[in-house]
Amino acid sequence: MAGKIQLPELMKGQVSEENEPPSNIVRVFLSSTFTDMSSERNILYHNAYPELRNFCQNLGMEFQVIDMRWGVRDTAVVDHSTTSLCLLEVQACKKVSAGPFFVVFLGHRYGYQPLPTAISNEEFLILQGIASETNSDDEGLMEKWYRLDKNNIPDTRILDRITTHFKHYNDPNLVDQRDHERSEWNRISDKLVAVLRKAADVAAQRGVLTPQHSLKYSKSVTHMEVEEALVGSKGSSILAYNREISDLNDHMADRNARKYVDMLDSEFGVDRLRQKMLAKMKKRIAQNSPAKKIHNYRISWKDLEEVDQADQVSEDVYLKTFCDKFVSDIKKAVKSSLNQKRHSTNKENDDPLLEEVLHHARLQYAKTLDFCGRVHLINNIVGKILDKRSVSPITLFGKSGSGKTALMAKIIERMRSFSSKSTIVYRFLGTSPDSSNIHKVLKSVILQISVVYRFDAPPSHLMQNFSDVADLFAKYLKKVSDALADRQGESLYLFLDSIDQLSQYDGARRMHWLPKSLPRGVKIIISSIPGPDYPIIPIMRKHVDTSDIFEVAGLTMETAGEILNKYLGLYGRRLTEQQADKILNTFQRSPYPLFLKLMLEEAKRWRSHYDVTELELPESSRSAIANFYERLESEHGKVIVSSALSFIIAARDGVTENELLDLLSLDDEVLFEAYQYWSPPTEGSARVPSFTWTRLKHDLSNYLVKRQATGHTVLALLHRQFIEVGREKYLTPENAPRIYGILSEYFLGTYSSGMTKVLKLNMWDGEKKVDRRVASQPMKFSDTVYNVRKLRELPFSLLRASRVETLKTSVFANPEWIFAKSTTFSIKETIEDFNMYLNGTKDCEIKLIRDSILLAKPTLEFEGGVQNHLYTEMYCRLEYFSSKFPKYIGPLVTSCHALLESNKDEILLPQNGCFQSPGGPLRTTITGFKLPVSCLSFADNGVVFAAGSKEGNIIVWDCENDESLQKIESAHDSAVVHLDIQELVTGFKVASCSTGGEVKIFDAENGNVCFQMNADLSRSSASFAQVKLLEDAIVLGTDTKIISWDICDKKLLFEYELDIDMTIFSCSAERKMIWVGLKNGDYFSMDIATGTQNKAECEVKAAVSDIMFTNAGRLLVLWQDGTAALVNESTREIIHSTRVMTGEIADWTRSVKSGFMDCASPNEVMSISIGDDKLKVSRCLHENDRKIRKIHRIDKSTLVVAYQNKKAMVWNIENTEKPVTCDVWEGMGADIDHVITGNRVGVTASNQVFYLKVWDLDDQDQVQLFNTLPLSRSTGALSTDGNTLAYIDNDQLLWKTSGTSEDGPEAIRKTHKNDSKAIAFIKKDVLVLQDDGEISKYVQDSDEIVLSNKINEIALAQKLTVVILSVQPDANRAILVTRGTHNHTLFAIDTNSLDIMSVTNMRSNDISGDITALAFMNAEQYDVMIATSTGRLNRIRVDCDSGEVIWKEQASAKHASEITCLAVNPNYALLFSGSVGRTRRIWSVRDGSPVLLHELRFNSLLTSGVTCASFTKDSRYLITGSNERSITIWDVEKGTLVGAHYVYAPVLDLVVTASNELIFTNDLGYMGKALFRPPRMQTPSKKQQSSSCAVS
Repeated sequence: MAGKIQLPELMKGQVSEENEPPSNIVRVFLSSTFTDMSSERNILYHNAYPELRNFCQNLGMEFQVIDMRWGVRDTAVVDHSTTSLCLLEVQACKKVSAGPFFVVFLGHRYGYQPLPTAISNEEFLILQGIASETNSDDEGLMEKWYRLDKNNIPDTRILDRITTHFKHYNDPNLVDQRDHERSEWNRISDKLVAVLRKAADVAAQRGVLTPQHSLKYSKSVTHMEVEEALVGSKGSSILAYNREISDLNDHMADRNARKYVDMLDSEFGVDRLRQKMLAKMKKRIAQNSPAKKIHNYRISWKDLEEVDQADQVSEDVYLKTFCDKFVSDIKKAVKSSLNQKRHSTNKENDDPLLEEVLHHARLQYAKTLDFCGRVHLINNIVGKILDKRSVSPITLFGKSGSGKTALMAKIIERMRSFSSKSTIVYRFLGTSPDSSNIHKVLKSVILQISVVYRFDAPPSHLMQNFSDVADLFAKYLKKVSDALADRQGESLYLFLDSIDQLSQYDGARRMHWLPKSLPRGVKIIISSIPGPDYPIIPIMRKHVDTSDIFEVAGLTMETAGEILNKYLGLYGRRLTEQQADKILNTFQRSPYPLFLKLMLEEAKRWRSHYDVTELELPESSRSAIANFYERLESEHGKVIVSSALSFIIAARDGVTENELLDLLSLDDEVLFEAYQYWSPPTEGSARVPSFTWTRLKHDLSNYLVKRQATGHTVLALLHRQFIEVGREKYLTPENAPRIYGILSEYFLGTYSSGMTKVLKLNMWDGEKKVDRRVASQPMKFSDTVYNVRKLRELPFSLLRASRVETLKTSVFANPEWIFAKSTTFSIKETIEDFNMYLNGTKDCEIKLIRDSILLAKPTLEFEGGVQNHLYTEMYCRLEYFSSKFPKYIGPLVTSCHALLESNKDEILLPQNGCFQSPGGPLRTTITGFKLPVSCLSFADNGVVFAAGSKEGNIIVWDCENDESLQKIESAHDSAVVHLDIQELVTGFKVASCSTGGEVKIFDAENGNVCFQMNADLSRSSASFAQVKLLEDAIVLGTDTKIISWDICDKKLLFEYELDIDMTIFSCSAERKMIWVGLKNGDYFSMDIATGTQNKAECEVKAAVSDIMFTNAGRLLVLWQDGTAALVNESTREIIHSTRVMTGEIADWTRSVKSGFMDCASPNEVMSISIGDDKLKVSRCLHENDRKIRKIHRIDKSTLVVAYQNKKAMVWNIENTEKPVTCDVWEGMGADIDHVITGNRVGVTASNQVFYLKVWDLDDQDQVQLFNTLPLSRSTGALSTDGNTLAYIDNDQLLWKTSGTSEDGPEAIRKTHKNDSKAIAFIKKDVLVLQDDGEISKYVQDSDEIVLSNKINEIALAQKLTVVILSVQPDANRAILVTRGTHNHTLFAIDTNSLDIMSVTNMRSNDISGDITALAFMNAEQYDVMIATSTGRLNRIRVDCDSGEVIWKEQASAKHASEITCLAVNPNYALLFSGSVGRTRRIWSVRDGSPVLLHELRFNSLLTSGVTCASFTKDSRYLITGSNERSITIWDVEKGTLVGAHYVYAPVLDLVVTASNELIFTNDLGYMGKALFRPPRMQTPSKKQQSSSCAVS
């Protein structure tokens, strides 16, 4: 498809694309004569190019000048390629430049007129005949130098290489002979030019050649360049500058005149013929320039001499004027081009998806141009694709170089012919950065599918995690299938070529992401190479039928012959019969397309007169590539070839052409080679001449590809074997550090912006410091344009260069880098940079930084909720480690704080660490469920586990690779009750049952249902159901029945109804036996296959808790009342029994491998083991303070205990007298209901939340963490000035200074043993109310209880619940509210004496519900606002003498749900009320009854409900904390949200000080401190500034 891009058809894959991609490069070819314009070129080099490069960088573009004259002294090249290279470069600039592409400098010289390199034999014979007639070719030079080549189509005379006749032309060792041969060549070339030009003139006069055709023998290179530029171009893309020497005629006798004007060789006269052709050329340019104008500059001979004599070209007035005009013109043209682009309908540069689709469309087109053969294989594959019965992916495999990619491209072309309605999506993997990573590949495929089928694109936060993307991929394939149900003849074909080229991130090559069974109407075709490093083919053989796998074998000789003729024909070439036979005979050694193409590339150079016996061909593709590289070295020099290829191969994504020229200029070896015989043209600077690279690029062109990388066009090698051979040959252990070092220096900007680098050349006396004129490398080019190339390449280069210290300081410990990388790319790719380093080394400090980003990742990526700044996340997670790790983390934390402080949009400036820190046992958090987790199960290998949820979904997780193996959406229609995952002969399978009675078995690797039955659970408690999976059977047990099925035949084995409810269901796969425990204490066994029972009656009448098999033919039975018995499995005889504990068991666990069973009460864990046919009982853990919730045995000496404080602890119980804490798992944020462990990994889940936590049991990489505080609303309180936190832990009252992350000194006050019901500050004193009714007053400066009083009403009334303890600190008043069955009691308390001033009873009906919040409304009286569970606000005043309510008012408006929080501003004029729902309100209470001012709305996906609030001292802002785990800031006057801060747990308490410092506590036990900077305040006060700079 040429011309305008057809977007709909392109997205559907129904058209290929042959045009070059739109470019962001301003690529300008600079044309001028050779010697007379050096000053102009040099000032542009010094002044204009750096300015234009920066200008374009700020626009997100590149600026590149192709000056084939700069830095080159000799116009002759041995292969005569100069002219053709110049014309090719003009074409390239015309094709890719995003602005002007051609600039010509004109003067009085017409320029060098080269010999034609090729003349058709027919034309040559005409010219040769005329030369013979006129006797002009008396030396026979035409026949000698122009050899007939019949391999060209048509027959052509080719100009011999200079070295064919002059062997020492370039010999640096024989200088005299070299100089002689060069002089002789100059004479011969001048003679040949004269002979051909004269013959052409005569031929034109005779009418044998047209006058225009004859001109090719006399045109200058500049003229040819101009004509090439004018062909098919817009005049605005060409700029022309003409310098006229006003008094040139007066100085024709000057010895320098020949430098500036064409003169006859034998005399000081002007060459009129050349001047005439120069005038025609100028006229042609003027006619095609904007406004038909060339920019003219007049200069005198004297001015010209001053230009040549100026110490610095920039000092000359003329040159400065010329340079400024050039810069202005280029900028104007670039801006004009950009404006046209913005108004264009082609949006490729603005659309990464379109850019990616176009890249693969162009590649598909290119791969089919010379395709031949394989008809039978193509027909078979296409037939399989069209076979509607086939539901598996189709796999192609073959050796590297076997032509898989071209075959895939051809099949895509064929599929277009079958249905124009179908959609063909394809990716040639590894050919672009976005096709090298499976995460990005699936994202782009999903987006393309969404565009084609007009689906809503997935929310961006769902595209951040690979497991979510893999799940979306399967979903979108199903959506396509559903959409195609009513569309006859339409299908979706997805081609993924070269799976082996994917990076190993996200387990790409393990193929978990690929559905093994496809929905109707969808076909996926993949290809890969085989081999031990690529498991793709073995995996696919395991999951699909052999008929779905095709081998791409070698080519037949017939096909090879077709390819030979077609491929050479594309280039106007052919071979002699003997040469073709030699190619085909050699081809049989390795009959693959790549090898054939490599030989044909070499054969393109063969002339028909070459002796076949002297032509050498390689043995294999790799040797052919090595030979090719060696030929390049012989023609261009080993140094330039080695360095250029090394940079292309070494870079992460390849390099842009600009970058390559910069890198070559930084390479001292390259410059030494380039300037062997002359110095760089400008003093104080040195760069590699463009011509040096252009020659090499031309010879590399067929193996050099351009691809898009981060919006830039980069160079890369065509095939993996080119890269592999190049890596072995050039990136050797000795050379690689130098190459990566230069790459690192370049992207660091070490030698940019005028910084010099030492260089030593033969032409100089000693070393010099010279400017290499390379691009600057800031992090950002402008406010909106990041330096994406630096962000992508620098970490990779520094690591490979072993510059680890620079890598740490410039990248890993640089918050600005981390922010730029995560903003421009993604957090995932930022983490991949860290992993690239950490995978090869252990570095605690860098790992902590990486893990802090990992912990913050879900919050940073989630759109729609509160998003913290990256700097906030890193500061609040790493501040704890500042002093312990001062080398990297300390400065990083300081930088984060400074960056936040400088960002005026950040209105909450954190002052201490208050988020969960990295370095602990938490490994990852798994999300993906919408409703809470309901069950967990580990496979026996301890690596893979499955989790089920209440919405019926299942996740299978691989702990070894920390990745999702499968996410099975809607596995069940109702909640998953139980799971059992097992590794069977056929792979991992997950058995599950649901509350609705569905019993299913899923394949864990592809999510397919392998087995499905429905059980009638109408008489059963579905919450008890358990399922057990064996190799050939599945067993379901509920409280009322047991059912067994054969999973192979899918038939019922037996179904047994229970008379007494079952309480435990235990299964032994080895014995094929089920053990059932009943509610009445009995237990029995059943044969899994037959259901045959063997009952055992028992005297214990408590429900059976557990039954464990042992290896010695014994059973260990545990009953709910704490009784345990050792039973003979065969006879059912009780061998030994004992009482393990008194009271009912709260939880139990067992480890068959370790031979232990454990049971727990809320305060202790008892362990049961077997020895000498006796039960040994020992207490392995006793807890006085923490309440045990769940236990799980890991091994003989390790136990996990989950507590009612939402934490779990790992205990070493080897010494049961002194158990040792190994680890603390905190951060679950909810009660832990499920604990499982695998191979050195633990998993916890809660029935209240939708995520799982995975914990590392290997603590060798852990660091000492900050201890969180045991905080709750009833056990912790902040002082009103925010300086102190008081909290109760283990019956002790402790004090902590706010704003410190480290554990500080604490004063300890003993409290009573009874539980605390409420705690509150009165100025610096603390009130504590205990459940026995005692209220005590503590003074911070004293070790004693100052006052204590007993509230008898609380002590005596067992059913009273303490609701609120609210204080009026300034007036020493407090009100305590308790709730009974039908009424509430208000106790008015004098906080000075703790006397009860009054007791007021209020019926619930009188206040419309239960009291839920309370606030004092003035400082003088017991005037309070009461909030209720029904959303009402009631204002009352209590008479302390009588205890009666003096008056009562009720707000006219009510909340729709329970009010949870009240807050009053300092002057008691404003009231805030927050509720369980989304509603928050600000009221005016100045005149008594509440009047609604604002209703504040805050939407969150989390559980809503305000927990605390405070007005700022000036009452301008309101700050609230909530169950949404956020702190929100509101403008009181406007009622608008001005900021939010996510704190990861419900906020318990918060205080805003007079200096606008915010102190808060949360449910995870953190106390945070932040400086609130109101939006109206432009800069913090000095006090606030000093406060905000304090970093511990």
